[in-house]
Amino acid sequence: MELIVQATFAGGVLVPQDTLSLSDNTRVQIRITVSDNELLAQSTLFGAFPQLAALAETKADDIKQIWNDSIEQQLEIMQTEDC
Repeated sequence: MELIVQATFAGGVLVPQDTLSLSDNTRVQIRITVSDNELLAQSTLFGAFPQLAALAETKADDIKQIWNDSIEQQLEIMQTEDC
């Protein structure tokens, strides 16, 4: 039997989006393919704003607010250093 299942890696565990019709203790073989969207998010956010990279499941408005807060903090630091 072969299935393609969408899952999220959280807390060290792969969590399928849908219920699997498998008996307990059934051994399976897993092939992991990271979605293109996830790779893009990690490559553009990881490093510069790691707190944003960790928010893949968060609403876009929340991410925008964190982005704006980070920019404001950077501006404040720059203004303080200029004085």
